[in-house]
This record gives sequence, structure tokens and C-alpha cells, in this order.
Amino acid sequence: MRGVGSGFVPGLSRDADEAVDACRYLWYYWHSMVKAITARPASEPAHSPSDYKSRAQIAKALAHPARLMLVEVLSQGDRCVCDLTELVGVDQSTVSKHLSILKSAGIVDDLREGAKVFYHLRAPCVLKIFECIEGVLDLRLESESRWRRGRRGVR
Repeated sequence: MRGVGSGFVPGLSRDADEAVDACRYLWYYWHSMVKAITARPASEPAHSPSDYKSRAQIAKALAHPARLMLVEVLSQGDRCVCDLTELVGVDQSTVSKHLSILKSAGIVDDLREGAKVFYHLRAPCVLKIFECIEGVLDLRLESESRWRRGRRGVR
């Protein structure tokens, strides 16, 4: 830590002087971090409105249980619409509509082979969202459990 502060402070031991230097270093480091964080006004968003709109479209495409199921099934490999219809348990036109929404968002893509249309997951990174959602659900469950335990103690 030498060189950060002013050096030896008269009347302090060497350990105390090093502690002063460490404090100065931390202060300068903290100050530089605060400057970096506050360099852009807090009211200024990090991205443009069109970026947020694009993100919202992808989130909306995933915001249906059947589409979440389709993404998970397609993460295991290509499937034709007829197979997906059986798995989801709704009619083919409904599955096709869900797949169309996922395709418009860029999440899945299709390949026509004769009369059959096969779909595959175009953006496997979307599965990381599933992991995040599971983490949020675990936190929520843990929080609710703590709340319930606390309520039992109140009675």
C-alpha cells in the first residue's frame, strides 16, 4: 500500500501508517467508482427505447405456458408440428400460431420437408432465461416459507 498515501505519519506506528494508507486507497477507489457510476445521469437509460421494445417483444413471445413448453421440447431437438401438437395437447392450428410467435421473435426457426414442417430452437441461449426464472421461483418460495414460519411465531 506504500505510495498511495503520504507515507509515514509522525506519531503512528508502521502498522497504523499502513492502515491510513489502506484507508486512503479505499477512499480513492470508492471515489473513482462513484464517479464512474454517476458519470451518466440516473435519468438517462442505458439503452434506446427501440432496444427495450425489442426485448419486450421477445419476453412477450415467451409469456405463455404452451410456448415455454415448446421451447423446452425444441431444446431437445427438431420436431415436426404434428409431434408438437401431441405433446402440447392442443389442436395443430394453435400450436402453429404459438410457433409463429416464437419464430417472429427469432427464438425458433422452421424447415419444410415435403408436407411436414420441422421446427428447431434457433436461439438456445433462451434456455438461460429458464434457469433465471427457476432461480426467482426458488427465491420466492424461500421467502414465502420464511414469512409463514414468522407468522407462526407471531400467534
